[in-house]
Amino acid sequence: MLKEAFGELCTAQDLLAGATDSENVILLTALANVGFGKVWWSVICETANTGGTTDTYVFALVVATEEALNTYRTIMTVPIVGSADPRIAAVRRNIANFEVGHQIAEVADASYKYLGMISTLADVNGTAAVGINADMLVSKPRTRDGIQVVESNVQLPS
Repeated sequence: MLKEAFGELCTAQDLLAGATDSENVILLTALANVGFGKVWWSVICETANTGGTTDTYVFALVVATEEALNTYRTIMTVPIVGSADPRIAAVRRNIANFEVGHQIAEVADASYKYLGMISTLADVNGTAAVGINADMLVSKPRTRDGIQVVESNVQLPS
């Protein structure tokens, strides 16, 4: 779904083998004159990984020329190898929690105006899967014991 404000990219999205686009894409041109300086990209594990030790996960934040995210520029990627990585081995762990506003401003332009996420899973054993929540936030996410508080049905107070 196309959104015209920063917010949720996906909620409890299950990732299986191959590449999966985020459920929502943000139209950056709808945010004119807002600036991107303090925008945070946040991804947390919703359903723990079930794969093997050689499976590879890549979470990429991109800007694209179309809503389908087919032609894109990569802003940032987070690669994870193996099921034992703590970011995907347990629920509510931070996979990504980065301030990316300056990077968005550097790569986005009139052509590359759709912001989304592409998650890729190279499933070696045929058993890998993980579920994630992802958000674009206009302020630093609150954390509890180093774990992000933003979840699929929780809103940050204003």
